[in-house]
Amino acid sequence: MDKYQGLTGRLEADLAPAMFAYGVVDELRAAARKTPAVVDRVTGAHRATYPTVTRVTSWVILVLTFAISTFVASRVQSTRGLLIGGTISALIVPIAVAIVMEFTQVRVEWTASGIAARTPWNGPRRLRWEDLVSVRYSKLAGWFVIRDSRGGVVRVSQLLSGVGELLETMEQRVNPSVRGQIDVAVARYERAVRRGTG
Repeated sequence: MDKYQGLTGRLEADLAPAMFAYGVVDELRAAARKTPAVVDRVTGAHRATYPTVTRVTSWVILVLTFAISTFVASRVQSTRGLLIGGTISALIVPIAVAIVMEFTQVRVEWTASGIAARTPWNGPRRLRWEDLVSVRYSKLAGWFVIRDSRGGVVRVSQLLSGVGELLETMEQRVNPSVRGQIDVAVARYERAVRRGTG
């Protein structure tokens, strides 16, 4: 029994970063569920963006990434260590920049006629409600994937505000064959959240 005594402490220490990251994502998900979509008073369009806490978190990640990279670079004495640290920074900093771009520039809007999305990755996309043929939830990516008959795709992150409102609007506007898919997608999302994997 004594040989396994320290195992629990090591296991907890090894899992601590993952548990922290999951806790942060869980809080961001909760913030998204509590934050309604913004309604444009002129056009009546509903707009989903990432809540303020999510945008702030992305900037904190970026600042911490730069701070840690700078700190490590200032402490490294060897050329080999500087090369390794520089390589790691060259990989991590662009990821942090991409997170900021995602959380500050993604917009999803919907009106009586359809849904539109703008991202820094794909540019603008527009889908009409009557053209939708598929709605599913991707547990791995944490987003709803909406497809139309012309090959258009809009991905809606679970961390965006107003996702519930969007799904309710979709249920009212889409063809009956797609309504069942929305129910399945929402059930899959809820199951993933309960299990802690979504």
